[in-house]
Amino acid sequence: MRYSEEARFSADNTPLPADILDRIGEVVLSFDAHGRLLYLNQAWERLTGKAVSTCINRPLPDFLHPQDAAEWNTLLEGALATNEPTWLRLPGPDAELLWCELRLQSAARPG
Repeated sequence: MRYSEEARFSADNTPLPADILDRIGEVVLSFDAHGRLLYLNQAWERLTGKAVSTCINRPLPDFLHPQDAAEWNTLLEGALATNEPTWLRLPGPDAELLWCELRLQSAARPG
């Protein structure tokens, strides 16, 4: 698994060990400018039933409800522009539809 350097730093530039991120009950993810997943914590597996190792380097829209996947760029641009949460649907491990709130925050290190 490849970890994004940006995903492992807090707002004050303090490194965050992966084991701390894996204890968080909410999914923490990092993706590149093309929407490919660079980092996922273990909450991803608990939520989706999909192994993190099989999801890294794949586009996030691959895991979204087809309608949300088709609207991904619009959703992403809107969330970045307004700093407001966006709601997406993910198929869960038992084919149930999970509504997930996505909040975006830049992971770029200062300086």
